[in-house]
Amino acid sequence: MLRPTKWIMGKLMMLLFILLLVQCKQASKYNPFEKKDTRGKVIAKVYDVELFESDLASLNSKEKSRDDSVAMAREFVNNWVKQQLLLKKANLNLTDDQKNVQAQLDEYRNSLIIYLYEKELVRQRLDTLVNEDEIQKFYDENKNNFEQKSNIVQLNYVKYEKKKPAIDKIRIEMQKANIDKNYDFIDYCQKNAANYFFKSTVWLEFNDLLKEVPIKTYDQEQFIQNNKYIEVFDDNYIYFVKILDFKIKNSISELPFVSKSIRTTILNTRKVKLMDELERKMMEDALNSNDIKIN
Repeated sequence: MLRPTKWIMGKLMMLLFILLLVQCKQASKYNPFEKKDTRGKVIAKVYDVELFESDLASLNSKEKSRDDSVAMAREFVNNWVKQQLLLKKANLNLTDDQKNVQAQLDEYRNSLIIYLYEKELVRQRLDTLVNEDEIQKFYDENKNNFEQKSNIVQLNYVKYEKKKPAIDKIRIEMQKANIDKNYDFIDYCQKNAANYFFKSTVWLEFNDLLKEVPIKTYDQEQFIQNNKYIEVFDDNYIYFVKILDFKIKNSISELPFVSKSIRTTILNTRKVKLMDELERKMMEDALNSNDIKIN
């Protein structure tokens, strides 16, 4: 059996010593108590203030395309840079008294807390059910406050391509009464028309109709009063419009047209009343328990 010579053994010991030194040096770099910086790379820097990659994490979304994400990130960085520059200028040019905004911050904080508390109270205690009788009663008692600000109409409407067949059929059907009950015709329009509207009980602003139909008029009131059935053409479409009813501006608005705003008004009135009652009760309880002392 061959035995290693002293020279070979010495070389092996030297190699083992070098490996131990390298491992000790690498181990000395690891500090389990050292806090790692997880903010990522620096994206931008203004004077001594840095914006890190992690500050943009909230902008990432799977719903956004890569181009949208890049554009949002660029806008965020630009706004951040502007803000830091303005803060630097403000700190340099305002006096210490001017920069002492603690009182304003406290006032804002207090107002925000009170707002959130009142919002939660309203959410828990406000009755949000407004029935039709309440809306009708409010409308009857306040009719003069519902002056119509624009011309409104009830209508039936079909937008149809010129090159398609059955134009005469549509023209005949559109001039009949109760189109919204003609389900075969409605089904045909759903499948073949470019657009249509058969909700004959719904009030629409005439201005909204003009956005959809290329009607030319300089006097809306006169046009509405003198035209019950209208056909208008452009390069590709024929527009069939049958006006069923109308209200000229400065007249009293119809209830369906203002019912949503009435409901909002009723809820706001309830909210004010609720908060007044809660505040009065709060004051009474605090006075009775001697939690308030005014000298």
